[in-house]
Amino acid sequence: MKKILLVDDDSDLLTMLKNVLKSNGYSVTVLADGSATMRTINYVTPDIVILDIHMPPWDGRDICLQIKSQEAYRHIPVVLYSALPEDKDAVKNCQADYFLQKPLSTSAFVEEIREVMRTSEQ
Repeated sequence: MKKILLVDDDSDLLTMLKNVLKSNGYSVTVLADGSATMRTINYVTPDIVILDIHMPPWDGRDICLQIKSQEAYRHIPVVLYSALPEDKDAVKNCQADYFLQKPLSTSAFVEEIREVMRTSEQ
């Protein structure tokens, strides 16, 4: 079973996405802010990390840079998502593997995550 670490400060969205991903066969660990992301990666060893860009106290871009700067974790695909289309440039600047723009239907969200996982396995 593929493991996903999902980090978002919006508790309603976090719960909804967790349920959707779990119903599609993924093991999902959730965090309501980014402060424990690196410790959780050590513990969970996810196959993919999904981060909201705008959340206090840690910005998703900063977390992504931390992940990608560590040899042990840089292979883990990182997906950033945001409601702001201008955030798409963040993918390049922080070495994220993919960007998703909110709102996104749950079926489209799951399909995008599947595609990122397929791509990362090649």
